[in-house]
Amino acid sequence: MSERKGLRATWSVCLTMALALVLSMRVAPAQGIVVNSEDGTALEMSAQGQVMGMTIGEAKLPLAAPGGFAIADYQNQPEPVNLVPNPGFEEGAQGWALGRGQTIDEEIVHSGKRAVRIEVPGPEPGNSNVGCLVPVKPNTHYRCELWVRREKVGVCGAYVSERDDQNKLTGKRTQVGAAIPKVDNQWHRLTWDLTTQPETTRLSLRSDIYRSTGTLWLDDFSITEANEGVYRPIEAKAAKQGDGVVVRGGLPAAGLELEATFTGGDECIRVEGMVRDTTGEDRAVGVRFALPLNAEGWTWYTDAEEHETVAAGGAYRHTYNCESGIGVCSIYPWSALSGPDAGLTLALPLYLLLRPGEGRRREPQPRPLLVRHLRARSRLGHEVGDGAVLPALPGELRQAPSLRGLSELREAGEVRSEDAPRGRIRRHARGRE
Repeated sequence: MSERKGLRATWSVCLTMALALVLSMRVAPAQGIVVNSEDGTALEMSAQGQVMGMTIGEAKLPLAAPGGFAIADYQNQPEPVNLVPNPGFEEGAQGWALGRGQTIDEEIVHSGKRAVRIEVPGPEPGNSNVGCLVPVKPNTHYRCELWVRREKVGVCGAYVSERDDQNKLTGKRTQVGAAIPKVDNQWHRLTWDLTTQPETTRLSLRSDIYRSTGTLWLDDFSITEANEGVYRPIEAKAAKQGDGVVVRGGLPAAGLELEATFTGGDECIRVEGMVRDTTGEDRAVGVRFALPLNAEGWTWYTDAEEHETVAAGGAYRHTYNCESGIGVCSIYPWSALSGPDAGLTLALPLYLLLRPGEGRRREPQPRPLLVRHLRARSRLGHEVGDGAVLPALPGELRQAPSLRGLSELREAGEVRSEDAPRGRIRRHARGRE
């Protein structure tokens, strides 16, 4: 392999299957390129490197569409689209219903030539709010933003409420929003995120003065789909290599190459690979391996003990917003789904450990974590239903007769603390942090 400048990243993932019923270990015949684990898991791939089928014993997983690798080139992402009409009032009050004490201001603005001013002059306190309805999609992560300036105001704020086509509230809470800092005559940027409910088709966006007096200026409203990275499927070729499968491809126009090897182990299918940059420049990328499953009615595990039933069109993940860059990361290093006949886990081995009391790293050592259902930070994942991504990543997960709670595993003597790395990760394995 020739040496190149720029990005070069490797990964190792373990696909582990947990059987919910006692199944025959005979693998159903497949027509594509197949890699098998010794315990009866089979992954079928096309010549273009797409996952076309997966079986566990005689149970065929309900794949909704071809799966496989995709890459996000973070240097070349589309600009977010602001869904708020006339967000900076440059077209006057068009798209907004201004009431008493609400005017277009051309002197005090955050950007452009106009802002909106709302005022409750007193002496009696009162209410005043300005807002609009914004069409949105269900089960979608949105970012809300506006700029506000205050003067001698008591109670004030900015909010959104979720509503359906009949304008009925649909959110888990009546409204979500952000507090306005108590500093007068200064513009403040307010921002917050929310993920819409399955019934939500619009957001009511507004800012108000509540049972108080004073003046607010508002400008540059924004609701955009939160940018978690646009992933593009790779152009690839797959071929048998010994008992496994090798996939080679990438995004030629973006100067990115990917090579991955699928190998059948005794208890899982292991995926190892590398992404290479061909431009010679430093850059940030995301790599996703997705299995789009029709998993309605299955059980999604948020962590080792918390779980819920998968509903049609829902999004299921346990993540936080990345603090550097864009997108989301999983809180635990694995994800798990359990169906009526079989269960599926995507996981990442935890290789790099710190010596106790030292700040330097050991040489990489394969030290698997034996707990079944734990997840961590990455952009790998399954997909469920209508393309809802379940990011995933974590220790090496072994086959189990069923997906059980961590307390049951502990009682059964199947979680051995000496198998887990020391420190914080070990406490995660015990379900304490």
